[in-house]
Amino acid sequence: MYIANEGRLVAFAAPDAAADALDALRSVPGCERAAEIARSERDPPGMVLVETSFGGRRVMDQLVGDPLPRIC
Repeated sequence: MYIANEGRLVAFAAPDAAADALDALRSVPGCERAAEIARSERDPPGMVLVETSFGGRRVMDQLVGDPLPRIC
């Protein structure tokens, strides 16, 4: 959640506009692989849940300490 990641865009769109937003992004050269990576839900409040590769869900903990340094 705190990491240098240049050349990436995270955008939020209403559920009924997500498909149109993806279509618009994919029409831009270099953005053909744009994808929906998450959904915002009300429950559980204040938590980020991650779907695991095994099909389960777990809470994504906040990072503690200093953010990761940029390595250039």
